[in-house]
Amino acid sequence: MAKRAVAKKGVSLNRYRSVWEMRSDGWIHLTDDLGRLLELAPDSDEYTQRHARVRETLATLTPIESY
Repeated sequence: MAKRAVAKKGVSLNRYRSVWEMRSDGWIHLTDDLGRLLELAPDSDEYTQRHARVRETLATLTPIESY
């Protein structure tokens, strides 16, 4: 049985001039989103959206920060 390729949701590097610029933006978004999460009610729509964005940002930063 052949293995199926699993599609990963990634960040396009075309938006950035370097991986370091992507890293910097990621940390800025992470800081902003985490700060806002502290102010929101956990059952709000914005909380759910920001929480999802934090997960995406962490998934993007994990390979970079492992170095």
